Amino acid sequence: MDADYLDYTSGVVQDISKSTLNNDNNFISKAYNSSVINLRVGGELRLDANNYLRAGFGYNQSPYTSNYLNYSEGGYKRNSATSGEMKTYSAGYGYRNEDFYIDFSVVVRNTSQAFVSHFYTPQALSSIRNTSFAITLGFPFN
Repeated sequence: MDADYLDYTSGVVQDISKSTLNNDNNFISKAYNSSVINLRVGGELRLDANNYLRAGFGYNQSPYTSNYLNYSEGGYKRNSATSGEMKTYSAGYGYRNEDFYIDFSVVVRNTSQAFVSHFYTPQALSSIRNTSFAITLGFPFN
């Protein structure tokens, strides 16, 4: 199990002359949660002396405050169902002997977010599912 503590409000925006951009920084402090905790948990099952199965799950909490997600201006309202949280699922198989090891894994990430280029433009809803595969081959040094 692994956990991350992140404080999004500590971020600030500056221009090249190092002066702060107050309007942008005020927006950051209102739009983002003061802190979030992201969690990952996983395990491995040894089938026999050489074969292993692995699985894991990760949850990244939404960085946005409820005030930001429910913000409304000029008939425009954000969709709080697209909060920006991300869920990750992983599974894998490994084979190991004295001469080499090989691992196969698949990782699926799901997230959905709302994007708006300007306050009075239509909202674009983005639902992203990313699947990746990896094969690792290694040789132990004896």
